[in-house]
Amino acid sequence: MKTRNIQLDVAKGLCLLLMIAGHIKGIDPGLYHFIYSFHMPAFFVIAGMTYVASQSSKRYLVWSKFKRLIIPAWIFGAINGLPFLARLFRGVIDMPDFVHRFVGTFTGAAQVNDTFNCTPLWFLYAVFLVYLFEIAASRLLQPRARFALLLVILLLLFINPWAYQVFAPVQLKYALTGILFFQVGVLLKERMNPPQSGHHYFLLSISFIVWIGLASLSPTVQLNSGFLGTGGEILLSFFAALAGVFFIIQLAHILSDLPYLPLLAQISLPIVGLNYLVEQRLNTYIEGMALFVIEAMILILIASLTTKTGPVGRLLNGRI
Repeated sequence: MKTRNIQLDVAKGLCLLLMIAGHIKGIDPGLYHFIYSFHMPAFFVIAGMTYVASQSSKRYLVWSKFKRLIIPAWIFGAINGLPFLARLFRGVIDMPDFVHRFVGTFTGAAQVNDTFNCTPLWFLYAVFLVYLFEIAASRLLQPRARFALLLVILLLLFINPWAYQVFAPVQLKYALTGILFFQVGVLLKERMNPPQSGHHYFLLSISFIVWIGLASLSPTVQLNSGFLGTGGEILLSFFAALAGVFFIIQLAHILSDLPYLPLLAQISLPIVGLNYLVEQRLNTYIEGMALFVIEAMILILIASLTTKTGPVGRLLNGRI
């Protein structure tokens, strides 16, 4: 059993809170832009930094990732679909709309109108596709090959051929950008040594300035559709995301002694899976910071309770 990296767990916990904040009704557009400039890329970078290659069979590895990510995604998709089933019975929506949302929800669609209003689940499908690629190409992915792959993906996104724009399914687009940032994480894993004591605040300040500067010039990143911008904007978005990731990791080093932040990384699936469901029940009455605080508390409480419900909780947290 691999040892958990507390600093990266804290960083993931911070990004989960940013995910909740980024989805709330009434969020300031500027804050939304800066959150989206790095928080989803950070999840993929952290996944790469915590990835450990296994000698198990490919079939076993695929099945383990399927149980860890897709089965919970389907369960939370079904839970999010219950209000839509009720609307179908009441005649509020018709059968074609329900079927369209059903198919989208269970195949990793990433837009609200294509799902049971549970688009955060796209991330679980994306991570699964990233791991599928990693498992399939593991023998080829030595450090130089990873760096070359990173450059090839950036070049493809920069060129953005017409056929890719028009015909590539959204699952391919978000998997491609997920693979991009995952490779960054794997490459950084052996090279990013913890800074010496006393250097955290200096590195935090530098990375914050670089992140804010680059993010101010880049478009709003939408990783759920694989969008980092067009042309030269892609490099701006890419390096802004890396600066933001470096910033959040430095912040995580400083906050690593807080008792609860690391635990969020271990209950992330229910938080992601129920995010929109809880937010939509609350945003009729409150918005902004009040909505963020109350929603985060409810999601963390529900997710924490799932760890105490035996087999059901393990199923929801992908630990079967």
